[in-house]
Amino acid sequence: MMNQDEIRDLPTKKHPSSNITTKLIPPSKTSSFLIQSTIDRCLDILNKDETRKKIKEFINPFVEIVLSDLYPYIYLVCIIVAVVLFLNLSVFIFLMSKFVIIPRSSLPLPLQLTYPSSSSSSSSSSSSS
Repeated sequence: MMNQDEIRDLPTKKHPSSNITTKLIPPSKTSSFLIQSTIDRCLDILNKDETRKKIKEFINPFVEIVLSDLYPYIYLVCIIVAVVLFLNLSVFIFLMSKFVIIPRSSLPLPLQLTYPSSSSSSSSSSSSS
């Protein structure tokens, strides 16, 4: 890549039919110089505010179309994440209550689980006799 000082020190040649002088770039540096100058020009153009606004105006309709097609799926994913979070939380509470870290009486009513007791089986056998 050639810097500005190297370009300034290059020999010049005057075109015979006009008064235009051109720098004579050595063939080995021509391709890299052309590529770098093209990249620099593109970056200069893209860094302008007006160009950024035009690109945003051009891309905005495409983004809106894609988002409008994806909204149902985004909502579905949010609902699934909420359901999975609720299920994980309920399993966690159930496991904690089973190991008596959380007393059963402090659980909300839907989560109070009752297990069959041995007294109910003895009472049924005594009533049948």
